[in-house]
Parts: sequence; structure tokens; C-alpha cells
Amino acid sequence: MEKRLKRIAVGAVAVIGVLVLLAVVIGVLNALVADGKWTFGWEDYRYDDTGFEIGEGSIPSDQVKKIDLDWIDGGVEIVACEDRYISLSESAAYALTEGTQLRWKLENDGTLQIKHQKSSWMLGIGTGSGEKQLTLRIPKSYFSQLSAVEIETDSANVVLFDIEAEAVHFSSDAGALVARNCKFSQFSAESETGKIVADGLSARAVSVESERASVDLRMAACPEDLEISTSAGDVTLYLPPNASFAMTWETERGQLSYDFPLTPSGDRFVAGSGEATVVIETDSGNLVLMKYE
Repeated sequence: MEKRLKRIAVGAVAVIGVLVLLAVVIGVLNALVADGKWTFGWEDYRYDDTGFEIGEGSIPSDQVKKIDLDWIDGGVEIVACEDRYISLSESAAYALTEGTQLRWKLENDGTLQIKHQKSSWMLGIGTGSGEKQLTLRIPKSYFSQLSAVEIETDSANVVLFDIEAEAVHFSSDAGALVARNCKFSQFSAESETGKIVADGLSARAVSVESERASVDLRMAACPEDLEISTSAGDVTLYLPPNASFAMTWETERGQLSYDFPLTPSGDRFVAGSGEATVVIETDSGNLVLMKYE
């Protein structure tokens, strides 16, 4: 009996040793190969939740100067309205609990922070990090005071309707962005696999980066500075017929098609007097340059 217990103990120690070694190997590979992205279904969504309110509703203040939105998955609509205050509403296919409801907090400097749910570690399916739909309504009277709208998602698709602000920045792994009839001084978007689409966009400076998704920008006015970078995604760029710009395009295997009267000048293509600067980089993606009418 004693020998049997010893064998069991030795076996248990061996199993524990193997598991520890396996965990160390996986940890090293995660850091060196996967850049820390292996989570095995678990999601780290931790933040300092001090002072956050729970659930949807109106933000009873007209002092919001910046919006910082962090949404995990699902869909987000940010729309202009004639309301008095900013409001938030959410929905999901599952019953929302206190832990899975959104959080919001208005900082003293006028920054409105919006979080997908409570601060926690959770499994990626069915425990709070599932898809939720958020509607963020911004009164038009706030536009002149909005210095920035920062949007960060894992895989949520975001749509902006008729929004104006000094700056908008979108960052996502797999989520797509659609901006319709928006006006910003600065517009920047980064996504690995989510499409970036804009229709009727006005912005002084535009910066878009995409790894493997397409970029489709239809500019209501020609930006002063426009930069687009993709690896495998195609780029479609619409500019006003009277746009004046100098375009640099660098590519490995992409093809160019256009309906602008472009004049080759060194390594650039010039339209009009070449006032604006357009820089586009693709690897295998094609570039289509068209008139927006």
C-alpha cells in the first residue's frame, strides 16, 4: 500500500512538472512568436473602474470635450442628434447582468470614458464579452467643443453618422469602420482585418493603416495631407474633380487605375498644381483613383 502511494505521489509530481514545463514553453512561445496574443479563450479586460456608472442612459452634463470609447465586440453606432445631452443605449442577444452592462465615467477634464462592461478576466464566449450593440447619440451642439473621439475595439464594427469633431481616431484588430458625411480636422484609422470605409468625408489630415483589408475613401473635400498604407488590401480613393495634389504611390505588385488627368513628375503623379500631399503604400493591393461627384 505504501509503495502504491509513493508511486501515485511520484506520478503526480511528474505530471505537475510536465504541466509546469508546458506552461513555461507556451509562455515563451506566446511572447516570442505570438506577440502575447494567445489567450486561449480568456480576455483581459481590466481597468481602474473607480467612479464608473453602470448601464445605459443620458450623461447629464454639457461639458463633454472628449470621448474615449472602448468596446470589445458587436456593433457601435455613433450618431448626431438634436438632444440636450449625450446618451448611451445598449442591447444584446443575451440577458444583460450588472457585470455585463456598459460602464461610463465623466472625468474632470471633460473626457467621457465608455467601457464595454465591468473590469474583469473572462472567457471569450457567453460570460460577458459577447456581442453587444451600442448606440451613442451626440448632440450637434457639442461638435464645436469635441476635441477628439477615440474608439478602440477588438472586433466591433463601428459606424459614424454626420459626426463632427476636431479629431477622430479608430483602432481595431478585426472591426470595420464606416464614416458617412462626417467632418473632422484629423481622421485616423488603424485595423488589421476590418475594412475602412468613408463616404462624404471632410478632413484636413487623413491617415489610414490596414493589414489585410480594403480601404475605400470618398472625400467630399481634398485633404491637405493624406496617407494610406495597406499590405494586402486594395485602396479605392475618390477625390473631388478639382482636387489639386501630388501623389506618391509605392507598391510591390499592385496595379493603378485612375480617371484623373495625372501628370508623371519623377516618382510622383501630379493633378492640378499639386498643392495637397497624397502618399499611398501597398504591398499586393491595387489602387483605384476616381473623381468623387
